Amino acid sequence: MTVSGSKHVARMGMDMFGPFPAAKQPISTREMEMDLIGNTRTHPVLSWDWRAIDLPAGAREDDDSRNDSGAGVYVLFSIDGRFIKRPKAIKYVYSSTLPVGTVVTYGKLKVVVVSSARNGAGDWEHIERNVVEDYRRLFGDEPPAAPLYIRLWSDSDNMGVISRADFDNVMLLTGR
Repeated sequence: MTVSGSKHVARMGMDMFGPFPAAKQPISTREMEMDLIGNTRTHPVLSWDWRAIDLPAGAREDDDSRNDSGAGVYVLFSIDGRFIKRPKAIKYVYSSTLPVGTVVTYGKLKVVVVSSARNGAGDWEHIERNVVEDYRRLFGDEPPAAPLYIRLWSDSDNMGVISRADFDNVMLLTGR
């Protein structure tokens, strides 16, 4: 299945294990919103598989002028603000340059590097994050019982190149 818009394409990829959502980012931003129904109090672990095919070379999530992520998973918890609405979110990223474990703060947005091209790219990686524990650590308070949405993301507009990433098996799991 292919869905196209004015500068972005969403498609379903296929490999020996079956279909998966894929994002190709042609010099813009591509996002795919998912409605995962679940209570993060009972299902706090967000799990997914991804692989970076083309990452924006030289991109750095900690530099506004080069702030691109070849692949990202946004967990948006709330949108606050009187006149200008700002999301309170965690963005888990596959970084072109930053090491795993790096956290970058943009106001109420916390960017957490969970995969990095420093460790290689192109192979499927399995990621599990306890979003409740991450929220407590990053924001210092309790998260809402359920996020507003979870969004798959790929962007390379600042670097002016194409990025491609594949996602699969995105789900909320019980705590372990």
